[in-house]
Amino acid sequence: MTCTGMNMKSSSTVFRERIQFGKVERCINMGRRPVHFILSTLFIATIFSIFLLYSPNPLYLISKQGLEQQAPSPMQGHKSHQKRESCDLSKGHWVRESRGSFFYTNSSCATIPESKNCFKQGRMDMDFLNWRWKPDQCDLPRFNAKTSLQILQGKTMAFIGDSVARNHMESLLCLLSQEEIPEDIYKDSEDRFRTWYFRSSNFTLKVLWTKFLIAGEERMINGTGSSIFDLQIDKVDDGWAKHLPGVDYAIVSAGHWFFRVMYLHEGDNVVGCVYCNEPNVTNRNVDFALQMSFRATFNYINGCKNCSGLVTLLRTFTPAHFENGAWNTGGYCNRTGPFNETEIDLTSSEWQMRNAQVKEIKRARKFEGNQGKRFGVVDVTRAMLMRPDGHPGEHWGNKWKGGYNDCVHWCMPGPVDTWSEIFMAVLRKEAGLTTIFGIFLLYSPNPLILMTKKGLDPVLKQQEASSPTQGHDSVQKQLDQDKPHKKKENCDLSKGHWIREPRGSYFYTNSSCATIPNSKNCFKQGRMDKDFLNWRWKPDQCELPRFDAKFFLQIVQGKIMAFIGDSVARNHIESLLCLLSQEEIPEDIYKDSEDRFRTWYFPHSNFTLKVLWTKFLIEGEERMINGTASGIYDLKLDKVDDGWAKHLPGLDYAIVSAGHWFFRVLYLHEGDNAVECVYCNEPNVTGHNVEFAVQMSFRATFNYINDCKNCSGLVTLLRTFAPAHFENGGWSTGGYCNRTGPFNETHVIDLESSEWKVKSAQIEEIERARKIAGKNQGKRFGVLDVTRAMLMRPDGHPGEHYGEKWQGGAKDCVHWCMPGPVDTWSEILMAVLRKEAGLSSL
Repeated sequence: MTCTGMNMKSSSTVFRERIQFGKVERCINMGRRPVHFILSTLFIATIFSIFLLYSPNPLYLISKQGLEQQAPSPMQGHKSHQKRESCDLSKGHWVRESRGSFFYTNSSCATIPESKNCFKQGRMDMDFLNWRWKPDQCDLPRFNAKTSLQILQGKTMAFIGDSVARNHMESLLCLLSQEEIPEDIYKDSEDRFRTWYFRSSNFTLKVLWTKFLIAGEERMINGTGSSIFDLQIDKVDDGWAKHLPGVDYAIVSAGHWFFRVMYLHEGDNVVGCVYCNEPNVTNRNVDFALQMSFRATFNYINGCKNCSGLVTLLRTFTPAHFENGAWNTGGYCNRTGPFNETEIDLTSSEWQMRNAQVKEIKRARKFEGNQGKRFGVVDVTRAMLMRPDGHPGEHWGNKWKGGYNDCVHWCMPGPVDTWSEIFMAVLRKEAGLTTIFGIFLLYSPNPLILMTKKGLDPVLKQQEASSPTQGHDSVQKQLDQDKPHKKKENCDLSKGHWIREPRGSYFYTNSSCATIPNSKNCFKQGRMDKDFLNWRWKPDQCELPRFDAKFFLQIVQGKIMAFIGDSVARNHIESLLCLLSQEEIPEDIYKDSEDRFRTWYFPHSNFTLKVLWTKFLIEGEERMINGTASGIYDLKLDKVDDGWAKHLPGLDYAIVSAGHWFFRVLYLHEGDNAVECVYCNEPNVTGHNVEFAVQMSFRATFNYINDCKNCSGLVTLLRTFAPAHFENGGWSTGGYCNRTGPFNETHVIDLESSEWKVKSAQIEEIERARKIAGKNQGKRFGVLDVTRAMLMRPDGHPGEHYGEKWQGGAKDCVHWCMPGPVDTWSEILMAVLRKEAGLSSL
């Protein structure tokens, strides 16, 4: 390649800019060619790793054609990418997917209106939630509240339209509230204009109610509404229009109010009517009136002088599904599943309404660019024509309506939530997040923190020289504040503090996880305080990504994972099970007679999850005195418990933990000799602390794993000791744990405490195991160090709220409420697994 190639016009994508930058560098200094080649390769590899890491389904986002080419050119990749960008999200079909439309519940969203809360109103069937919209040419990313709030940070969004627009906004409110609880800051006297504020994201969400978008007035006959309207097709409704300045995103919709008698006015002249059948007035179809309404609306927006940068999105018409009558003539909608594509009519009035709207958005686009305004479409008509099962029907609570069925609005949760998935995909495009770099920005939990300053500098400089972009200064400012990349990769997740964050530990509820055990279901057992959920673990040197069930299941696809340990290990797997079930419901495929060994299977992900119960990891037998259990144990320091060990071959991941059973009288044996004891106080037996027994147990365990001949490639992760928090006694002597908030770091970190010493003993043994790992069949060892974090959480235990009244009033200050701080363990697990999977090139 010669330097003349520099005259070639560069693509707008980051990858093409990177290639062009490489050409410039080679021409400046040919002698440094290998260095720049390596840097360029590393940077591209980094971006690609992050793309793989944070894409909801990276293998679907890469086209099959792109993968089949052994050495595709940058231009070929660009064409493939263009094809994905041009994917028509409106054309597709509904595919069966467990919990495909189940994002929230009554418990996890407090703002579901009574009239759309179908389950509360008596709807019994739930299968309508098990469907997901699948565009024909691509995949629709699942809604991600954290990402959405990052895109919308500092913005104001308004939904402008009738009660179906309100339905859409209410759905979005529930979806976003899974990440951050909004504040209800304004409501007018009729609850038609309302505003919510997401303080952490500085995002404002409004609904601006209007029947027709344009000015309309109902004719009154003898003081009574006649349902006949006069519409001004050349004048928009000032009720919403006066709120437009200051809005960043306007989602506009209308339609259902147009199915009635209307007289259409232009100035003082009647230019047509709908359903009037008068001889001297031009009769018009409903779609004409609707089209004129949207024309006036988009003209007004394009002409708005104080609306610079406004992005306007048309949400197309969503049909009603009355059968055997209308809303006031006995019509109903009681179907429980979707139509297929052959069962819908694309010549229907609903489709004509949609076409009229789309014509006007295309017309508006011809004039966009005025003050940076843009127009887009959230086209949901085809998809919703197929969902007669998504309406409240009789389950809407308004019995005063004389038994009428609601086949216009949509149940929540339900298919209506798909509108926000399509909406966010369109918004991503309108926000300019359509390159691979944009996908990275979209799915990274904190893209500016993950990108290294050094890695981006050349690209930013190239952009500055060729086509400066808005926001570059703020990006650079953020990058300048970031710590070096190497420091982030080496970030110690165990060192940090708990920060207040609404719903920081609130991933699921009784309703959304059917497997919460009664003993950890603290709210069900009467716990009233909820503030302990409003905290999130923040490592000192980096961010801990929020748990992402879809991403986790992609990492472990085709794998088998086992949790090996006592009932606290079981607590951890139960938490992970709830977290993952928000994405896919597992099958319970095995349980032994004592429910100590259990297996779940996620068929869609081909992932198997096991719990293998053991008190000590090593062999232990309780001494019986006169036929009664004594609470004294004999432990074999040189022999692991075969109960779990026989299940080790075939595992891909083993999460190992133990500790609480060691706080009792123990006699420690090697072979036939009792060599030491714990808490025995016998003169002729060497006394040891608890941490010694724990350390010997983990040494035997890790030796066994390293020697296992049928365990090639096994990744073993130590989950460190999680302390109890009894105060004023132990579990059997009146101890309790009734705190409602976390400790701070200065309050709890006692490096001489038994809990800390147990943790240190475990770490010492994992480090020992690592020295010989890798030599044996590619085995690896890692750590989930949760001890410091959990020392600070005395508020996370069930205490008296665990339902086991047969325990004589004893409190549970060992296990952990679900949901609660225990879910943080799986966030740390996900971060460690990511690294073990080779996705640590941040």
